[in-house]
Amino acid sequence: IKNKKDITQEEIEDKITSLNKFLHNPYNTIINNITILEEKDVTFVIKDKYKLLNFNIEKEDFAEENIDNLISTITDIQLNINMEKAKVKLQEMEQMIKIKKLLNLKY
Repeated sequence: IKNKKDITQEEIEDKITSLNKFLHNPYNTIINNITILEEKDVTFVIKDKYKLLNFNIEKEDFAEENIDNLISTITDIQLNINMEKAKVKLQEMEQMIKIKKLLNLKY
């Protein structure tokens, strides 16, 4: 109502109905297999998912004071995913870096 002063009561009721349908639709998910209204500990689900990828994330990492560490971990996860998609292994990257350093030393 604050943002749209000329909204009618009928439009408000339509928006409420639409939101209600969205919230109760079992096919709308936030994270795979978790619907919006489900009462699951999302941090636990995220923690378990990334544990499978060998990333250790604890529930405390989601606390506001640990946000920098969490961002760093998420960056590492994204890098890992990108490397897997590109079919590049960490050992290959390390070898490329060593070769580049050697080439730079010769010039």
